[in-house]
Amino acid sequence: MSKFLKILGVIIVLLVIGATATWYYLPAIIVKGITNEHCVIQVIPAKTKANINKKVNELPAALKSLEAEGIYISIDDIIREIDESEVEEITHIIGILENKELKSTDQVISIVLANMDF
Repeated sequence: MSKFLKILGVIIVLLVIGATATWYYLPAIIVKGITNEHCVIQVIPAKTKANINKKVNELPAALKSLEAEGIYISIDDIIREIDESEVEEITHIIGILENKELKSTDQVISIVLANMDF
């Protein structure tokens, strides 16, 4: 009986260590997989990641064009609004953007500004 309790104790300790390591290190591994282009784990396909990076690189120019029109929005404002938005609102805007033939970044920004409650 004592041998059984020792084995059970070792298994429980190993499970606790494994759960703790997973809790702390798994999110870091996933983030590294998303952000690093040369990581073994590819969460987002390379083509999609390149498209996202291209659009993100165009964002400062679009914000500058809005500033010329008198609209001052920072990237932090955009991130805060996305974080505070309702899922239904974002889903609705994504549906609109998917069904439109988009020709410019300004068109995307105007659709988002018209459909989100800022």
